[in-house]
Amino acid sequence: MSPLTVPIIFVLLAWIAVTILNSTERSRSLLRRIVGDFAPIIPGWSFFAPTPGQVDYHLFYRDKRVDGSKTAWQRVPRFGMERKWTHLFWNTDIYRDKALFDVVEHFTSTVADEHEPVEADETTDGSSAVADEENAQQLELEPVDLGDKQGSILYMSLLNCVSLQDHSRMSDATQFAIMANSREQTQYEPIYISQFHKLEQ
Repeated sequence: MSPLTVPIIFVLLAWIAVTILNSTERSRSLLRRIVGDFAPIIPGWSFFAPTPGQVDYHLFYRDKRVDGSKTAWQRVPRFGMERKWTHLFWNTDIYRDKALFDVVEHFTSTVADEHEPVEADETTDGSSAVADEENAQQLELEPVDLGDKQGSILYMSLLNCVSLQDHSRMSDATQFAIMANSREQTQYEPIYISQFHKLEQ
């Protein structure tokens, strides 16, 4: 064994230890008092994401029937699924959630540049499955007309995802809503709601 092996292993283990300590606010404050001016060079869990995401996005949709009535809002499955402790080790759904997160982040930033945020008279309780018309609470949101931007790749990606869901034969058109929530929120927060779009039966 080389004489440098033990010192190198010690340095690496110490570096890992201080990196872990730098990952929570309480231990970070203690670490800064100990190392002083050297604190900025110690990486933290948010090293590549100084402002990490704090909400989950959910994609909802509802249909307009041929008689003009509307179905209850339903959540598109496999996006924003309930978190489990096993996800710390194995979470294959994270790629779908990340894809939706990226689309929504770019999409909503475009909307925010030109439109006021939507407001809801009533939002869906975050604990609700929003799975059927009888139990779902209706979201009454004001649709936002994006004009030419409705033909953008981001918009069409969301619309295509919704159009591929199950729809009744009596459904004539569909619309989608982007909602956000977190563990601290008891309700979904409306981000955007689309116009109704014709369904191809």
